[in-house]
Amino acid sequence: MCPGVDADETGGGTDFFPQAHRARRAGTVYIAGDLRRSLTEADSTRGLARLGPHFDLPGLLSERRGLDAVVPYFTQSAPLYFFAHSMRGAMHMALNPDGRFHRRGYEAQALIVERHVRTLGARRVLEIGCGRGFNLLGLARRNPHVAFVGLDLTPWHVRSARLVAHRRRNLEIDEGDFHHLPYADGAFDLVFSVEAICHAADVYQVVEEVRRVLRPGGRFVTIEPWRSAGFDTFEEEARNAVRLVETAFVLPDLQEFDRWLDRTTALGFEPIVSEDVTAAALPNLDKLHRQALRWRRISWGRPTLRRLAPHLTENALAAVLLGECFRNGPSTAPGCYRHTVVERRS
Repeated sequence: MCPGVDADETGGGTDFFPQAHRARRAGTVYIAGDLRRSLTEADSTRGLARLGPHFDLPGLLSERRGLDAVVPYFTQSAPLYFFAHSMRGAMHMALNPDGRFHRRGYEAQALIVERHVRTLGARRVLEIGCGRGFNLLGLARRNPHVAFVGLDLTPWHVRSARLVAHRRRNLEIDEGDFHHLPYADGAFDLVFSVEAICHAADVYQVVEEVRRVLRPGGRFVTIEPWRSAGFDTFEEEARNAVRLVETAFVLPDLQEFDRWLDRTTALGFEPIVSEDVTAAALPNLDKLHRQALRWRRISWGRPTLRRLAPHLTENALAAVLLGECFRNGPSTAPGCYRHTVVERRS
């Protein structure tokens, strides 16, 4: 268990997401109709097979995609992220602690990071896996005396982020791989990741690189999905739902959170904040699941689309299954979504 922090440490700390909201949402399952029945049958293989006409589920369950699939995934999925998720460029879950989806929730992660930037007095900040620059643009506008740098592997993301960054003198966007950060040792006061290191081929290599580019006392802020502790003890249908999401979203090295934190601590970090914000992400998951079910009703064109852009169509499967990954609340779901801060030891 990580040590807690005072409200003064983070500008709100663990009270940012009310416990009452977590309890209110705890029993909700974001799977509808025959898909809910499919995923809760005793024979999970038979249940998931109902989705077989639309997807090669055995193939997806056995497939392990690596880093080479990340750029094709995001390139093919760009229209979906733009039209179905956020036209402003957000590529992460909105956090809505009041239990109702609204687009202001896309700004929550950047506001969390901003509190840590100001608490630490950071002057140079790096976002790894910055996507189209949504988080960085808001941070750079509100903190003109802080130098922000974004790094992303996907050329399309880099071009888009540079378009929004070109008027900000304190914002720079680079193309590169966060397994091999192109920066000097100790170059940054704070590094953050929002749903980015979940795509790492080797998440601990990323942690080591982050430690290298942080100054002693610098902080690594992550807001990420994880497997829950004891993942192998969950029912097979729940584990299969998580594995299908991992394949569809290209999450090749998703770890159990507790294991990742222990290993990260052993690599030279000290835990500062550990907060489960799964409940606040559920309204966005509900929205994605309803959008995916509308896609399921469209029969024309899907075989052709699946051949031309398989990653685009697999997003629909993942969106339906995401609710199953986070069902029943933060302590009993096979997946979780967490805000974590670790500090580099000298």
